[in-house]
Amino acid sequence: MLNRVKFWASFIGIGATISLAQMPATAVTTPDIAKTVTSLAALRLSPSTQKSLRIADKKLVFWDSDSPEERQPQRKKAGSAERNVAKANEYFNLAIQKANKGDDRGAISDYNRAIRLNPKFAKAYNNRGLLKSRKQKDPQWALADYNQAIKLDANYAEAYSNRGLLKAEKTKDLKGAIADLNKAIQIDANYAIAYYHRGVVKENKFNDPQGALADYNQAIKLDPNYAIAYDHRGVLKENKLNDPQGALTDFDRAIKLDPNYAIAYDHRGVLRENKLNDPQGALTDFDRAIKLDPKYAKAYYDRGILKQAKLKDVQGALTDFDQAIKLNSNDSRAYNHRGVLKLEKTNDLPGALADFKQAIELDSKFANPYYNRGVLKAEKLSDFQGALVEYEMAIKLDPNYANPYELRGLLKYNQLKDLPSGIKDMQQAAKLYQRQGDLESAQRAIDYLKKWGIATGI
Repeated sequence: MLNRVKFWASFIGIGATISLAQMPATAVTTPDIAKTVTSLAALRLSPSTQKSLRIADKKLVFWDSDSPEERQPQRKKAGSAERNVAKANEYFNLAIQKANKGDDRGAISDYNRAIRLNPKFAKAYNNRGLLKSRKQKDPQWALADYNQAIKLDANYAEAYSNRGLLKAEKTKDLKGAIADLNKAIQIDANYAIAYYHRGVVKENKFNDPQGALADYNQAIKLDPNYAIAYDHRGVLKENKLNDPQGALTDFDRAIKLDPNYAIAYDHRGVLRENKLNDPQGALTDFDRAIKLDPKYAKAYYDRGILKQAKLKDVQGALTDFDQAIKLNSNDSRAYNHRGVLKLEKTNDLPGALADFKQAIELDSKFANPYYNRGVLKAEKLSDFQGALVEYEMAIKLDPNYANPYELRGLLKYNQLKDLPSGIKDMQQAAKLYQRQGDLESAQRAIDYLKKWGIATGI
């Protein structure tokens, strides 16, 4: 039997499974991160190697390079095939260390060498596929590696799980994704990562919150110390199951298991801001997330939203949005919110227009910057026809977006003198606000209708 060490860690995003090979190891198995890290001393690994073991959201698997199952003992006149296997294992381990340090290019190069020396090295194909899925836009490169890993080892649960996740995230083959994840679980019914991956796919791709919940529950049952599963279950409870207290419990548990898990602090901060009316607690969580990961763009964005909406710290919000954009220049939301601040608080109209334009260029299906640009054109530039075009685009992109109906109704009624159409828009705004539970905005729309002499009956 192979000597194995298993443990979990956290990662931004969904994560996948990666296997590590050929290091002298004492047989140790524990799902508890702290216990595992403590036990690493028993493995007689160098400090640099021990440090490299904290790879994000991956199931790390070491096996004994001196095991007769992996390679024959070194002999003075070892055959060429044996030497190639041994050298392949060395490149494999170098690749793992480079990947852990963020050198994906160097890691892929070492996996290439390992595969050339040992073309039957299934785990090298699996790990190279994982890196390719992160680095390359075309999923076919990674898919080919997972296919080869499975061809070499038809019972390789990790490769099925990784391939399923890739299909769900980067291809349209959702049926194939679920089939792969089901196969991984069929091969290894105790494989917690496969349940977690399947839960993510059910939540994000199939809009099946109950199915996702069942899979997250099973992943946690199999590994009670699986921090990222608690975190994702918390997000599910917050966003789709209307269980904020359950979400808080899960975020708390994730953080207790991994006190350096920046994402969980950020998620808990969003929960505290939006559902628990605890802006100071949210600020503390966002600050902690940023301290743990100063390059975590989303935490700056979320803290900027908090400062903008709840703390009335305009300059602080602008600074956070600036930093979020600096770290992730493709975040259309950060440009949009920075544009709103420039429009409403600093009266920087050219800056606001530039930000809304950039948000739309990054995501042409994002309704909000069209709406905000319409507000700017109507209220600041008196460009009523231009504003009308923006509101219409926002509604086209999101027919359930109540705000542009309201402002389009006002624009038509007051400026364009299209009274019947303006009334119709305001009625639709009132209905949408009520349906979405925004009773204050619904009452505002109803008051407009009453002012216009319209019996609402809504």
